[in-house]
Amino acid sequence: MGFTIADKCRLNTERLVYKTPKSFKMTCLMILVVLDLMSFKLTWLMEIIHIGQIQDIYTTISGLLEFISGGETLTSPYCKGLLLILTVLNVWSFFVVNKEKFYLLRVSSFSSDMADVKISKADTQVSYKNLDVCDEMKNGDVPSAVEKLDHCIADVKKAKGCARFGVYGIMHTPLLFRLGYLIGDQDNIILYHKIRSNDSLFTEWRKETEHYRVDIKEENENIKSNILLLEISMSFPIKDSELTDLHPAAKHILKVKSKDDNFGFDVLKNITDADAIRDDIMKEMRRICKKYDIKKVEIVMSTSVAFTIYLGMAFSKQHDPRCVVYHYEKRHYPWGIDIDAAPHDCYIDND
Repeated sequence: MGFTIADKCRLNTERLVYKTPKSFKMTCLMILVVLDLMSFKLTWLMEIIHIGQIQDIYTTISGLLEFISGGETLTSPYCKGLLLILTVLNVWSFFVVNKEKFYLLRVSSFSSDMADVKISKADTQVSYKNLDVCDEMKNGDVPSAVEKLDHCIADVKKAKGCARFGVYGIMHTPLLFRLGYLIGDQDNIILYHKIRSNDSLFTEWRKETEHYRVDIKEENENIKSNILLLEISMSFPIKDSELTDLHPAAKHILKVKSKDDNFGFDVLKNITDADAIRDDIMKEMRRICKKYDIKKVEIVMSTSVAFTIYLGMAFSKQHDPRCVVYHYEKRHYPWGIDIDAAPHDCYIDND
């Protein structure tokens, strides 16, 4: 599923054309139209065409060509063909690449029914992609769901190239984290959040800070272990009694929780606060991993869909230890996913 040089050139060209001011493209188009008419000796049309600066352009080009080559340069077959190709490409830039491309991924693993998403930019050409693993998860076939997810992200990354990319939906925490990990840390992704009301839509994370913060605390500093248990409590508090299956007493622990016990589904609604919190978590986690030579990080999370993906994006195969993310269900964590393992080897059963 590699991304070829030709694909990169095409997508980069489209992005460059999209960003080119329309006034500049219109001027180029008028120049090309005048050159086309002159090359086919249809200059009599100049008498009836009065669009923009057509007459001025015609007079300027005629004078230049007369000075350079006596006015015969444009009539050669090669010149005619080249001018026609350039004119077609210019028209294409108006009607095909007139909108910025945006790839939007809809994810679901609990139910296929979901609220719609609100696209903030009107001048956007949206390509929709659907990742639905509800049947696989209903049947308890986590490896198949992971395989489907891996293929989907590879397809989207190949198709989107340098274009913007958005994700929205509802999915099991380990799958969301793996999705973010596979996407990688890039600056052109847009994450969506749904306010918990029946009539709300998924809307883009805002940029304006609300100064939402977390407390970070290290525990079990004196034990001998090469495993770190990372607990992140933002939507709900994570209770010690719920972690029995993970044997926390035998591991280093890093607890991250909403400051002043400010828990809730909608406490984090902007990218600015999310970025600051993610940086703090990764900095502290990597400090502990280096200090104790940690070989595996186990993660339990009570966070929003958007932040789960966003944190997964920060993890690196080169810089971070092996990572396992667990799923919460009925007051314990019955299974998890090894984030970097192949689909057939990633499932971890705690039962």
